[in-house]
Amino acid sequence: MGTDINDVYGKFRNKITDYDLLELPSLVEEEMLGDYLKSAVAKYNKFSGSDIHFDEEAFNVDLTDDQIDILATGMVYYWISPKVYDTDKMHNIFNTKDFQGFSPEKILNRMKEIRDQSYRDFRYDSIEESFLGGN
Repeated sequence: MGTDINDVYGKFRNKITDYDLLELPSLVEEEMLGDYLKSAVAKYNKFSGSDIHFDEEAFNVDLTDDQIDILATGMVYYWISPKVYDTDKMHNIFNTKDFQGFSPEKILNRMKEIRDQSYRDFRYDSIEESFLGGN
């Protein structure tokens, strides 16, 4: 049967808090999540194009919990990267009442740390899984 794509999306949602994502129409959200997943799958180098069908919302293979977690971590990297690079959006975030008490530099540095750590975790885990636990 294979693994449902929503299993990966659910793991991704558990790793982040993004209220803007919750406000999007479901089709737009699914398209964004699909783009993040496609990018993570391409970088993972574990699956071929025939292993995943976005139309059917499923993988043709059964993913392990570790593989789902690795893909979700990759999705976190692709989710946070545009937020770090979009200076207009960052300016708007820093001017909200929630963030006025914090240093914009510290917030940006923390976001960069999260982005860099998620990328390191994704790459390390995908390489480790390929060599140690891969099929």
